[in-house]
Amino acid sequence: MYKRHNAFTLIELLAVIIILAIVALIATPIILDVVEDARISAGRLEANMIYNGINNYCETMELKKEIGTLENNDIDYSKKTTFTNEEITRIVNLGNAVIEKVKYDGKKIIDLVIQSNNHIFKLCLNENFVMDNEKCPLLPGKLIDVLIQQYNLYI
Repeated sequence: MYKRHNAFTLIELLAVIIILAIVALIATPIILDVVEDARISAGRLEANMIYNGINNYCETMELKKEIGTLENNDIDYSKKTTFTNEEITRIVNLGNAVIEKVKYDGKKIIDLVIQSNNHIFKLCLNENFVMDNEKCPLLPGKLIDVLIQQYNLYI
């Protein structure tokens, strides 16, 4: 008779390795999706931060002018309609974002396109951002106009 040793057989080890490989195959796409969702969320937050930062800066400059506290070292961009990346970096921390387009109408930003975390974020009329090739949602007034046009086509 032979003595049994307390060790794993080759078949037991292969079974464990196969089970671990299956778990890894299932878990990898889930983990990658979580990472991509985090990048998208961070990009949207960064876009909102930049949008609010520029608006707040310009409102502050307008307020300082009104009450007469504008100082010599204050750079007043509140009357500009477009900004360069250099001007934006003086106003707000861009993080890893790159500004592709900014338009300001004297009261608020009306057009903003930001590249962040390998995605493009575009400002919509409802002051939310859409990503990459998404379309901006229609505002209620515009939606009614579209519905009326479609209704008139069928009459």
